[in-house]
Amino acid sequence: MKTYNFELSNQSYASQVMKKSKADGISLFLLDNNAHHSPVRFLYHKHLAPELLENYSTTLYQYDPLTPHKKSLLHRCTSYTGVNVKGAASIDGTYWQYFKCQGFRETASSFRAISSNIYMVVGLNLTTRSRHLSVESAMKDMESWLKDSCEFIIESSVRGFCNRADSTPSAMNLDALSNLLTNREFQVVCMVLQGYSNKEIATKLTLSEYTIENYLGRVYKKLNVRGRTSLLAMMVGSR
Repeated sequence: MKTYNFELSNQSYASQVMKKSKADGISLFLLDNNAHHSPVRFLYHKHLAPELLENYSTTLYQYDPLTPHKKSLLHRCTSYTGVNVKGAASIDGTYWQYFKCQGFRETASSFRAISSNIYMVVGLNLTTRSRHLSVESAMKDMESWLKDSCEFIIESSVRGFCNRADSTPSAMNLDALSNLLTNREFQVVCMVLQGYSNKEIATKLTLSEYTIENYLGRVYKKLNVRGRTSLLAMMVGSR
């Protein structure tokens, strides 16, 4: 599935879901509970203000009772669909305090697990006073949307992984390197290849930066390279 097809698919599904559910706004996003930064990434949205998206993705998602964030009772669910009504006793006050100011009366979400920590989520909201969300009417469309979106993400991720693997040192290169270096030197080199800085390596190995610099100095001398950049170029270029 190509990117433009994914975008067209989002537009088509969103149109159907909004029509059947009677929602005023809609979004599709990824929730990654293991991400240290930007755990929420919006892939599609309609009739939602940029400020709202920013606030939700940085803070409010943690208070949403219908998304499987780490503190949610739904964290271990593989799929779920539900509706929030403003003022319901079970709703965290932080969540509705903000959305009340946005004029929201009801919100709903449906999600599907991609892995134990990553979820695809469809979010709906209603501001119109004269009606209620009709989530059941749009359930099949949301499930199909989530299924197709998850497949797209998985397929894209696998292809991206394969492309990255093609540009990293092969197992043969690493095996040869392990025979030339001491165990600790090899461990340090592997962490360099993963993109860690000297400071990060020192922290993970409970050593000083000075010690890491010494290890790398010996590595550079054994491999006859001038520094980190030359080391990386040698490992990638010698495939």
